[in-house]
Amino acid sequence: MPGRRVPSSVAHQEPENAPPAETGPSHFDDIIFPSWYEAAWGQEDNKLASAGADIDRARVFLLRMAMLNPDPLIASEIRAIITKAEYGTVTALAGAVQTRIFGDRHSSFATNPLMQVVRFLLIKSRVPEGSVTVEARSVLDFFFDPTIHRNLDPLPSGPTVTYSYPSGRLRVAIVGGGPTALSSAIALAEKGQGAVEVHIWERRWVWKQRPDGSSYADYPTTAKRRDQVVTLQDSVTSLLTKASFDALFAGRPEKVWPGSANIQIRKVEDRFLARVQQP
Repeated sequence: MPGRRVPSSVAHQEPENAPPAETGPSHFDDIIFPSWYEAAWGQEDNKLASAGADIDRARVFLLRMAMLNPDPLIASEIRAIITKAEYGTVTALAGAVQTRIFGDRHSSFATNPLMQVVRFLLIKSRVPEGSVTVEARSVLDFFFDPTIHRNLDPLPSGPTVTYSYPSGRLRVAIVGGGPTALSSAIALAEKGQGAVEVHIWERRWVWKQRPDGSSYADYPTTAKRRDQVVTLQDSVTSLLTKASFDALFAGRPEKVWPGSANIQIRKVEDRFLARVQQP
C-alpha cells in the first residue's frame, strides 16, 4: 500500500471512557502524548537499553497501535512493515511508515494520531539524540517538520506526558537561480546554521563534471542577459557575511561611485552559484 494518505482524524482510537484532556502545552515546543502510550511502550531498564531492545519495543508498540486503528488498510500495512526483516532499526521502521503510508508527504499542517505514534517511538528510542545518520536525518525532518503542528487538536483525553519537540530542519524551496534567489538561499543557509535546508530550482542550469568525477551545476554558454553591469549599494552588500561578500567580489569590489560597486550579472551568478555548492 505505498503512498496511502492518512486522514488527520484516523490512526487509532483512544481507550473508552477516557477523562477530559489536561491542560495544554506550556511551551511552543512541548509535545503532549497520552499517558497510556508509556504503558504501551513498556518499562525501560537503562542497564538493558540497546538498539536491539529499542527495535523490539518499537515493533510491539506499533503492533499495539495497529490493533487500535479503525482503518483496516492502515492497520494491515503497519503489520506488514513490522514483520519485514529489512526494517531492522527504529529509523528504518519509521522510514517505512513515512514512505509506505504517508507517501513521504504531509497533507496539511495538522498532525494526526499516526504521526504522533511514530514521533513517540522515535523520542523513546532516542533517535534524535547524539550523532544522526543521513537516513535518520530524513526521518526526523519528516516527522518533526518544524512547520507541522506539535500536538493534536483537540489534545489527548485524560492524563498526559510531555516531551520536548526535537525540530527537524526547515525545508525551503526557491524557484529561480538569479542573483536575488542565490543570495537569499545563501542568507537562509548561513543564518539557519544547519537548521534550514534550501533547495533551488533553475531550468537554465546544466550539470558538468570536474576532473575528479564530481558533478556541479553551471550556467550554459547560451544563457542570455548575463553581461549587463549592475550597481550594488553598500547598504545592501553590507548585509552579507564576510565569506559571502568576499565570494561575491572575489576580494576586489569595483568601486565607481561612493557607497556602491559595479559588477557584471555573470560574476554575481557564477560566484554565488559556486558558493551555494560548497560543502
